[in-house]
Amino acid sequence: PFAFQDLKVARLTVAGLYDRRDDPADSRRGTFSSVAFDQASSWLGSDTSYRKVLAQQYAFWTLGRVVLASRAIGGTTYGSDDPTDRFQAGGATTVRGYAENSLGGRDVFGGVVGGNELLILNQELRFPLYRWFRGVAFVDAGNAFGELQPFAVGDLAVGYGVGLRLSSPIGLLR
Repeated sequence: PFAFQDLKVARLTVAGLYDRRDDPADSRRGTFSSVAFDQASSWLGSDTSYRKVLAQQYAFWTLGRVVLASRAIGGTTYGSDDPTDRFQAGGATTVRGYAENSLGGRDVFGGVVGGNELLILNQELRFPLYRWFRGVAFVDAGNAFGELQPFAVGDLAVGYGVGLRLSSPIGLLR
C-alpha cells in the first residue's frame, strides 16, 4: 500500500541580502534583510517543479543597556508538486516552545507535512545580568500553512519564555 518515489530535484537559487548590523554574531543595532528565490524545473534536470520565495527582516534597537530584537520571516511556494520541499516551523530557531518542525498541517496519520506558506514573528528583549551573562525574554509566533491547514492569523502558534546567554570570548552560547 505504501509507495516510495525516487525524485531528482535540481534547483536554481538566487538570493540577495543587505546587512547593516553592528555585529553579525551578537547584534545590538541595525538591520538585516534577505530574499531568496528557488526555481526547480525540468529544464534544470528536475523531476519536480516549483518556485519558492523566502524573505527575512531583522531589526535591532539599543535602549540604554537593553536590546530589542525583532524578526519577521515570510515565505510561499508556487506550483509545488514536491512534498519533501515544504516550509517547516517550530524549534529553537523559529517558534521556541515547540518541538523542531512540529508545526503545520498534518497528514491522515497525524504526521507533520509542513506547508507551502510560512509566517514567523519573533520579539526579544535582551538585558545584562552579570559580566558575560545576559538574560532574554521572548515571544514567538508562527506556523507553516498549506492545503491541509490554510493560512489564518488565528492559527499562529505562540511561544514565550526566558533564556540565559553567555557572551564568551569564543562566541555567544544560548
